[in-house]
Parts: sequence; C-alpha cells; structure tokens
Amino acid sequence: MNCTQKREPKSAGELTRKVAAVPSEEIVLVNSQELLVLEQKLDEEKKRSEEISNRILYLQADFENYKKRTQTIMQEFSTAANEKLISDVLDVTDELELSIKYGENSNISSQFLEGLKTILAKLLHVLEQNGLSKIEAKGKAFDPRFHQAIEKVPTSDVPEGMVVEEVRSGFTLGKRLLRPSLVKVSSSADVHENTERGDV
Repeated sequence: MNCTQKREPKSAGELTRKVAAVPSEEIVLVNSQELLVLEQKLDEEKKRSEEISNRILYLQADFENYKKRTQTIMQEFSTAANEKLISDVLDVTDELELSIKYGENSNISSQFLEGLKTILAKLLHVLEQNGLSKIEAKGKAFDPRFHQAIEKVPTSDVPEGMVVEEVRSGFTLGKRLLRPSLVKVSSSADVHENTERGDV
C-alpha cells in the first residue's frame, strides 16, 4: 500500500481565508514602505536626469561660443591679410593715377593713356569685389572720420568747410577705414585776408 498521499490543491476558499487571516494593517504598511522607496528612487533618477540635461545644455552653449570665437578669429585673420594686400595694391593704383595725370599734361600718346586708365579701372574693380569702397570727398562737407585735411583754401565760391580738392583717394574696407582721403578744404576768404594783415 502506497503511504504517499497526493496533496490536494488548495481551494480558492482556503487561499482567501489565509489572506484574510493577515492583518490589513500589515499589508498597508508593507505597501506604503515599498511605495516610499520607489518614490525616493524616482526622485533620485529625476535629479540625475536634470543634471545630465543641464550638463548637455552647458556643453552645447560652450560649443556654440567656441564656434563663434573661432569664426571671429578666422574672419579677423582673413580681413587683416586682405587689408595688407589691398593696401599694397592701392600703392600701385596711386602710381597709375599720378602717371595718368602727368600724361594728360604732356605729349604722351592718348592710346597709352587709355591703356593705363583701363588697367587702373580693372584693378579698382577687383578691389571693389573684395570689399573696397571709395570714399566720396570732392564737393562734400569735410568729415574728419574719413577725410584728412592737408591744406585750407580761402575762397568765397563755396561754403567754408567743404572739400574743394582731393589729393589722394581714401577707401574703406568693409566697415573699416582703410585710409582717409587727403583733401584741401575751403575756408573763409575774409579770415585769410585778416590773417595776412595781422588782424587775427
């Protein structure tokens, strides 16, 4: 005879009675403790996530600032290099302008003069394509930001403080002054006469 007795599965009623035998206060207490632990862990993960997000934002801002600084440095370097080159080329255009002025008052061939004018125009066009702009001077009011006066010309034909002659052209490169225009500026004829008589 087999003494091993097959254990019958517990009925649903029996399980219900055993669960019901556990005090409800203990069940509530266990659930509350587990919930508290989970909430604490959740808060910790939220803080860690916020810290990581802030670090990422700081890194992005630093990288953008780095890019801007690098672009500014490269632009300044390029501008300085262009400025030196353009200044050197302007020395050549000055010589061409002087040659043209001299040629117009001499017996130099007109065809040769036209050739010089064409070369000068092409050089200035290339420079303009690289940001060079000629400063307006003759007939304009004297502006110390862009004009450098080398002589005062007493006259009653134009108001005082007007540019009556441009000796050397001035230019800007982008928004920067490359060199001022060398000009002659009108002054009052009365002041000139008084100065000669020693009244002023």
